[in-house]
Amino acid sequence: MSGENVIGLDRPKSSLLEAIGRTARQEPPPVTHPSVAPAPPDDTLVSPEELAPLPQTGDAYEAHSRVAGRPLATVFFLSKSGLPDGFCYAGFERVRMIETDRAGAGPALLVRFNGSVVYEVLIEGRNLLTLCSQIGRQVIHWVREHPTGRDDGGPVFIRRITIREIERN
Repeated sequence: MSGENVIGLDRPKSSLLEAIGRTARQEPPPVTHPSVAPAPPDDTLVSPEELAPLPQTGDAYEAHSRVAGRPLATVFFLSKSGLPDGFCYAGFERVRMIETDRAGAGPALLVRFNGSVVYEVLIEGRNLLTLCSQIGRQVIHWVREHPTGRDDGGPVFIRRITIREIERN
């Protein structure tokens, strides 16, 4: 057999699957709407690995963590003493704003977790609507009660966090 009649089965160096993989890995350009302003720098999304650790007693007050770029496993609620109480987002059942009986107080945030024990977390404060949405998307790592309970005029203020056991399953 001469080399002239032989058909070579040489394949190109890149395969179709590699080409598809290269195409799939390209990030699409961000979609922006002209009427939506970009988020301020402190509201930038971060990966769960980049989230700051839980705040310590004596740290400057922030009402809640930065927003994570994807859903998290756990949300922690920190009392005035700074002790955290964590709830698995897998047991997250509901978040809603509710009217309060306290004169002059705005609506409170009520979060419900279902598991072997059903818990409700009541968050009282000011400017809680965005926090309601962020907890609903499971992208908040921690929420912190103000150490003195007195409004310091920040963008979000949390006067009190109350955790109640509702029922045992």
